[in-house]
Amino acid sequence: MKKENVILDEAALEQKEFNRNKWFFATGGIGRDMVYALVSGYFFMYVQFGLTLSVAQFATLSILIGVLGRIWDGINDPLMGTIIDAAHFKWGKFKPWILLGAVLTGGILLLMFNLRPFGTQDIYGWIYVGLMTVIYLLWEAAFTMNDIGYWGAIPSLSRSREKRDQLTSLTIFFAGIGSGAIALFVGVFSPGNILTAYTIYSMVACVAMIGCQAMVCWKVKEGPRDDAPTPEEGSLKKTFKIILGNKQLLIMSLGYLIYDIGSGILGALMYNLYYLEYGYDGTFAVVSLGMGMIGMIFQAMYPKITKNWTRKKIQKISCILMGLGYGIIFLLGWTEWLPFTPWTLSVGYLLNSIGGTYFYISTLINMTNCVEYNEYLTGERNEAIVSAVRPLIVKFSSAAKSLLTTLILICSGLYILSQDVSNLETQRNLFNDKVVKEINEESLNEMKIYVDTINEYGIEISLLEEGSEAYEAKIDEVNDRINALGAEHVVVRVQTKAEYIDVYRDMYILKKVDGNIIDAVQIKSIEDSYLQEGYEYEAAFVFTYTDANGNVIDVNLGTEAYKKSDSLTTRIVLRVMVTIVPIIIAILSYYIQNKKYIVNEEFYDNMMKELEERRKANTIVVEQE
Repeated sequence: MKKENVILDEAALEQKEFNRNKWFFATGGIGRDMVYALVSGYFFMYVQFGLTLSVAQFATLSILIGVLGRIWDGINDPLMGTIIDAAHFKWGKFKPWILLGAVLTGGILLLMFNLRPFGTQDIYGWIYVGLMTVIYLLWEAAFTMNDIGYWGAIPSLSRSREKRDQLTSLTIFFAGIGSGAIALFVGVFSPGNILTAYTIYSMVACVAMIGCQAMVCWKVKEGPRDDAPTPEEGSLKKTFKIILGNKQLLIMSLGYLIYDIGSGILGALMYNLYYLEYGYDGTFAVVSLGMGMIGMIFQAMYPKITKNWTRKKIQKISCILMGLGYGIIFLLGWTEWLPFTPWTLSVGYLLNSIGGTYFYISTLINMTNCVEYNEYLTGERNEAIVSAVRPLIVKFSSAAKSLLTTLILICSGLYILSQDVSNLETQRNLFNDKVVKEINEESLNEMKIYVDTINEYGIEISLLEEGSEAYEAKIDEVNDRINALGAEHVVVRVQTKAEYIDVYRDMYILKKVDGNIIDAVQIKSIEDSYLQEGYEYEAAFVFTYTDANGNVIDVNLGTEAYKKSDSLTTRIVLRVMVTIVPIIIAILSYYIQNKKYIVNEEFYDNMMKELEERRKANTIVVEQE
């Protein structure tokens, strides 16, 4: 009877420790996924709408990050997995790397979103491309250190299939909170204020990641380390031997890669789609938050669903839900009875989100189970090495998504279309920072010089037919005249470009008293008498105010910029790429996992029984010796 009580007490203590680990580990993922979502999901959106890079510079940055980043990852990820598996620290196998990686990742993140182009227009874009490529590679190395340490710890926290499902789904749930928070911030606060907004996002994400990951390191207790050192431990040769020798890991890597590329296309282009079809504002982000919360409720139900359905069945139903969601999104906006609005879009987005979440959790569990399958094949778990494959695949997927997104933006003409918005964002930020930061006699004089110079050049350019030889010659002439003004001239400091002067002239200068807008006039209509001492001024192109007659005026030049060049070809290409292509890719991933992956629930349970028998046999041999 006493023996039974001891067993019950040990089981209760084990469950208590697992519950503690589960909650602290899972909630610790909020900050790191804020960082990952900001970089993987919104870095190129920040570049597209916040900076004024040429098509060549934008494409070069995407290609360099995509190609060099993947070459770097091919070395960095397996190497980091090897180092973690070979290292022996008193603090634990994974914790030192989790914390160090978090601190380095957060610091580099601040550079990534706050180092911006500088100097003359012809030079600064290429300088930025070079610097940002290096910074991005450093960020990936730092995040890899944290990522492999964090996800590699999951197999060590429990070997029970039910507990593994609970831990994985809960971790993804809280990761969704982190990425959802960033999506909400970006969607609501970016339009009309993107550069300042991204500075704030990067600071919040940096603090959140370091804080959350520090909590994981201090509150989570790692499982015992039972992989004894071998003569080959720490060698890359052994690392690649382990990866290439695990057929199920390779199959799952392919399935995971294919799915992640497809699912990421909609996310990468969602706001481009929304801005094009509806408007340059943050309304969808608010509705999407509500839909996301509903989706997270379904996500939390995953462990209960697995009690009745196999992962293969879950993935099949997930594909059906995703297909319905993508289908709805594809059909929106072409007819009056099915308009493109935040609400109709959210219906399709919700179905796609629920299906995608269940498919992703099942796929991730399949990959995690390859740790035990590796032990089943070789007698060694090698958690960090096997787990290193997942972030490597994610990064290959991220590169593919970036390159594909860049290709879609350029080939559809959407990138060129968005440059009016990008230049409005940049000019607004520079004007407010360098001209009207402090209102005094000098700044008022500079505002007048800016307005007069912009209007002078703008009138000259507007007299010619856009695209004609005379127009292009005038653009070159005006750019030469701007550069000749000298570095201290106001229009040079705010990086004025002749080809976008008409865009700048449409921007409004708001007159304020105690922060309240009392008047708003476009630059092209401003007279010297408008700019007076005793008032505050701000450049803006997305705002709402009440005029002197009590009329509420909504201004959104971003939306107008998209509507000016509403191309049917652009709309069709974008819609096909964010709906039809992803569902085809998801079905292909399902086919690979359904036909080729053998570690299903029954196989896993039998495998774990055999591994337990092996451990008992080894224990008996050691005791006899």
